[in-house]
Amino acid sequence: MGRTQELQFDYQGAFNYYKKAYETLPEVAEYKYEMARMAVELEMWDEALEYYNETLPAVREVLGENRLEVANIYIGMAICFSALGNEYDNVIAYTEGALEIKRMIGDEEDPALIVGYDNLAYAYKMKEDYTKAIKYGKKAIALSVKLNGEDNSIVPYYYRTLGDIYDSKGEYEKAIEVHLKAIDIYLQNYEEDDPNLKFFHISLGSACRGFGAYDGAIDSYTLALAIAKKHAHEDGWAAIDIQKIIKEITKEKRNAGY
Repeated sequence: MGRTQELQFDYQGAFNYYKKAYETLPEVAEYKYEMARMAVELEMWDEALEYYNETLPAVREVLGENRLEVANIYIGMAICFSALGNEYDNVIAYTEGALEIKRMIGDEEDPALIVGYDNLAYAYKMKEDYTKAIKYGKKAIALSVKLNGEDNSIVPYYYRTLGDIYDSKGEYEKAIEVHLKAIDIYLQNYEEDDPNLKFFHISLGSACRGFGAYDGAIDSYTLALAIAKKHAHEDGWAAIDIQKIIKEITKEKRNAGY
């Protein structure tokens, strides 16, 4: 029943099913593990971490340390820590622990590793270790392309992560190139006013701004602004925030003599 609900994207229904099953049979650790997975889908990060932490000792005791099930728990925990923010050391520790296990058991093409690589890339970027950030950013892209094709609907997000890393590193030309590729692939899969496209334009605008390409930056943020206004009811960057940035860039352009 829980699996059927999950396949229908009824994560709350699946979570409730597994919770009831666990309350009936608390000795079955699998139910707590499934609760953790559904909590991740529901973005209940603290609850998911609690369930993973409660499940992990039982899985280790029954199956051992170097097992796929342990690696999957590590990946789930890393996703939670990444979502919570400022937990970069935990993201790195749990993701690299999962990678090591998967290398040992020959499971290095698990689709879950794509998110793992992307989380590592972001964590290392925040720690300003750009060499490792770029390494894992490229790994996320490569595995996504290998498993899903060059123009799949998810790979633009991984290109955006890599572009943001180059931006933070100050390699603006590379950042612009990568962000343009991300947007190109995104538009092959989604409409021009898709709400999430706003963030891609913002990233490109940031890289253009850093490079001193003020017109390109203003154009990118203006595209983001139009999308923000259309989807004003949704979470994310508010139109007023983007308008403020456009004014700042316009002033920078004027001060630079353009």
